[in-house]
Amino acid sequence: DIKLSEREWALLTAGSEVKRYQAGQEILAQGVVNRHLFRVKKGVVRVEKMVNGQSVVIDKMKEKSMFGEISMLLRAEQKTTTAAIVADENGTEIIKYKIEFVVDMCRIEHELSEKLHRVIAIKLSERLRNFGSNKKLTDIASDSETDEPDKPDKHHTTIDKTEKTEKEKPEGHSSSTKQ
Repeated sequence: DIKLSEREWALLTAGSEVKRYQAGQEILAQGVVNRHLFRVKKGVVRVEKMVNGQSVVIDKMKEKSMFGEISMLLRAEQKTTTAAIVADENGTEIIKYKIEFVVDMCRIEHELSEKLHRVIAIKLSERLRNFGSNKKLTDIASDSETDEPDKPDKHHTTIDKTEKTEKEKPEGHSSSTKQ
């Protein structure tokens, strides 16, 4: 399991500040340009995404979890955040690291740079793997689809999952018949 050591996090502390939040208080808004990397010092935060006008909780993160890494990777493009981060309990403490400071430290500390990029790559791959498993998000997306000819029907997501399941089954165990 690759993670930054406390020493490596301490190197980044010079470019950071700790902020305290109450339950329901927004830490990072969806749709803004972010210039910080964040780490949960104490408490729990939830990741919320607006989907068809509804706020959907797509994940929760606990102490030592990191967020804002996509902003760090895409800082040159000035992309906006794809979700909001909200404190899930009173007294949540968040460490905010300025992205430019983190990047500067990575230029100086090559081992830190390598580990941080590996941690981020692993975290993003896990997120992608888990993305399709959020049933509430999938249901809301399905409910908003229409029967217009250019758009998939309400069952599009289910059909995709069925097709994927069929492909993943070992040969000879498929529920479809070959002719």
